[in-house]
This record gives sequence, structure tokens and C-alpha cells, in this order.
Amino acid sequence: MTDLDCAPPSFTNSDCVKVIFVDFINAKYELKFDVAAQAATVFSEIEFVADDHGLPVIILNQPVRSAHLDGKGVRLARRKSPDGAACFRVLSKSVSPGKHVLTVESRIAKKGPYGCPVTWIESDRVECIFNMSDLDRSGFGRKGEFLGAFLPANYNYDHFRMSFSVTVRNTRVPHSVFSNGTVSRKSKNWQVEFPEFFTSSCPWFHLGPKDDYSCISNEAFPFSNGRRIPIRAYTKRTWLEDEELCLEEFVKSTQEFLNQLEESFGPFPHDSVTIFAEPGDKGGMEYAGATKTKLGSLRHELDHSYFARSVIPVNGNAAWIDEAIAMWGDKGYRSRDKLPLTGANMGRRSPYIRTTHSKAYSVGRQFLAHLDYVFKKKNKKRGLKVFLAQYARQKRFQSVSVSEFQTLLEGFHGESLQDLFERCVYSNTAKRGPRGAMIDWNAVFATLPGDFTLDTLSAHETASWKPRAYLRQLVVRWMKEGRVKRTGRGMYQKI
Repeated sequence: MTDLDCAPPSFTNSDCVKVIFVDFINAKYELKFDVAAQAATVFSEIEFVADDHGLPVIILNQPVRSAHLDGKGVRLARRKSPDGAACFRVLSKSVSPGKHVLTVESRIAKKGPYGCPVTWIESDRVECIFNMSDLDRSGFGRKGEFLGAFLPANYNYDHFRMSFSVTVRNTRVPHSVFSNGTVSRKSKNWQVEFPEFFTSSCPWFHLGPKDDYSCISNEAFPFSNGRRIPIRAYTKRTWLEDEELCLEEFVKSTQEFLNQLEESFGPFPHDSVTIFAEPGDKGGMEYAGATKTKLGSLRHELDHSYFARSVIPVNGNAAWIDEAIAMWGDKGYRSRDKLPLTGANMGRRSPYIRTTHSKAYSVGRQFLAHLDYVFKKKNKKRGLKVFLAQYARQKRFQSVSVSEFQTLLEGFHGESLQDLFERCVYSNTAKRGPRGAMIDWNAVFATLPGDFTLDTLSAHETASWKPRAYLRQLVVRWMKEGRVKRTGRGMYQKI
């Protein structure tokens, strides 16, 4: 199976041109930070493969200076998915099947999931952090996004080689680069190489003034299987009272948690561990063999180096899986004889959604705890943790969809789990929607066929939880606006 087998479905835009998702092969990013001008610029060269004719999709939430496709200028227009559930960039020129090269000149100037990624400190220093988020909390000013929040990137189904070339200009202050890639220093710049299995959710990148951070780096620690893995923990000097003592606690806890995880799920999948230690009790974000975290969430985030950044969800519909696993682990892997009180549509949302459903932490965890009970009821020695150990080994450095996860669970259990998934993971109760939720009815209208009925509108994924009477009034409004006309009882036609 190729990466494109896991891509969202292509679609036809309003100009009747096909929009397609592509497979990144190699992405080279040149990041330049001019301290005197306080400007952060990026030159990206992306080699990708298309398997069909159409307009390619990429993700980039930063300002674009110019773009070229196979040497010819193109525009990167902001567009929404047909159902209005996601935003991305669509190239203005169509491609044919085969290899292509896209180059983009962009800036890093807009806010990411956690504020502006670049901070200019006084007149001689710069800090840049690619803080990603898998949760969309737009109501709180935080929009979930991965690498595409900062650089031209792709959906999480896509595994590709990537490298950063980092240069800091017009400053005499020494800077450092912290990353989960292989970092090498060459004259006045750094080169960061990432593994080929990485997706847009995997890389950790942090540039900052060298003297602003305390760091503990140990060459290696022995783990349960005898393998030795380097662990590095660092933090801002102003964050913690006794930085060295606190970092030692992070490193010690890391070793303890990794021993527990290896005992449960097998060898740690990555070659090193990088920890950006934050003050406070709980909260963090996972990367592949790295995390930015508070001490109380360290176990949870390290769990994600198995489930999330080794076994990687292809999209938002599969993203509940790893959060549910990590939360179940936080609660001590306890069984639950009852199903969750309510289900949630965590796994049957729009195929274009990239973020995790918030109910993964509660309903998802309770669902896995109940699966553990169901499995052990059939065979005490084959609980869910036994499955997860096999799952971590079988899907290491690969993507997984929610349907494949269900199929693997059913193969392990020997019985269908469809009813449980329907009640908990694909629950129709979610169709009621959040109170006060805003719907882009123009986007819904754009996806309707030329001739449609009220039933067609009622079946639309975005509109389906609205009452039929509400939808009937919506169509009346469209008629008054001259957008549709009635052609029969309950039948309408776009004008």
C-alpha cells in the first residue's frame, strides 16, 4: 500500500477542474533568520509524485512570496475542502502523473497553534519553535496544525524525507538548534536531517540563543532489552529555580517510563529522546522521539513515541486512537465492564479533517478500557495490551486508518467489533453538533449537485444534524436569494 492509498479523495472544484492529493518524496527547507532585519524567510524545494491529472494540494499557513512548479510560476490559492471541513492551498496549474518539483519562497510571520513561532529578543537574538498541535481549539485562539503551520507540507498520510538548512545572520550571539533529527554544524549554519518515515506531525525544531538554556545530555542509558538510547533534556534558564536538579528528575523519570513502555510494548522505536522541559504539572505535545512537556505529562507524551509518532494516524479520523491509548495508560490500563455513557463521532468525520476529536481523551479511553474487558472475558491472557504490543511491532513507522485499526482488533479478538465501534467511535449522537456551532452554508451549497432534494441536503455530512424544518427554511432563503428554484415537491435546481 502506498501513501496515496491513504490520501483524502480528490474532488472537482467550481471550475470543473480536478483537485488531487500528492505524495511528497523529498522536501528541502532553507530557513534564514536575519536578526538585524528581524525577518525569517524560507526557501522550500519539494519533489512530489502525482498519480493523476489535476491541481495539487499542499498545506501552508504562512505568507507566500513566490512559487514555481517545474520552473514555471504558480499561485497557491487558499481553498476549502468540498464539505468545508478543512483548509489548504491548491496550486493554480494542473500536473500530469509522475514526478514534479515545487519551489516556494515564504516567510514565517503568522501565528501558529501557540502564537507566533518566531520571537526577536532585543536586537541580537532570535528564538523559533515549531510548536504543533493535534487539537483544533479555534474558539480559544488555537488552531490545530502540524508542520504546515510553518512550512509547505502535506497531510499526515504522507511519509517523506525532509531536511532543514538553518542560518542565523547579523548577530554575534551564539545560538543552538534542538531537534529530533540529526543535527550537524557547518560554519555559520546547521543541517538537520530527519528519518524517511517522518510525516508532517513528527519533526521537533527549536532554535534559540545558546546561553538561554540549561541542558543535560547523557550519551546513553541502558534499557530493559540492553539497547542504549541517548536522552537529552533541556529547559529555559528562567523557567525553573534549580534547572539542573529539575532536568535530572526529567531524565530519571524518562528512563523509568521508557523501561515500563518497553516491557509492555517492546523496544523503543526511536534512536534518541529529546525533552524540552516546561514548568508546571500537566500539558505537553508529542513528536517522534521528542516532546515539549511538563513533568506530570511526561509518561503520556513518551507513550506517543509508540502510538502517534511511530504508528502514525493517517488523518483526524484515526487520531483518536493514540490519544485513547495514552490516556488509558495514564489511568493504569484498567478494564471497564461498561461502555462509555455516550458515544462520539471520532472516526467517521470528514476525510479532510487533520485534527483529533476532543472526546478521544474520555470516550476513546473508556472504549479501549471496555475492549480490554471484552478481550479478557474471552481469554484472560489476551487483553488489549497484548494486542497493542503486536500492533506497535507490526505497524512500526507506518500509518494506520481507523478502519484498519478496527480490522486488526477484530483479527486479534476473532469476532466482529462493528457494533461496539458504531456505538462508541462512529456514534450518530455526534450529528446533533455542538450548540452554537457555525456552518459555512455557502460551502455546503457549493457541494450540492445541480438538481437536489431536501433528502440530499439532509444527508450532507455537515448539515445532517440540523432539523429538517431548519433545512427547509434554508432552501426557502436560497430561493429568495435567487440561487435555486423549485422544480417539484421537495425538488430543487441551482440557478
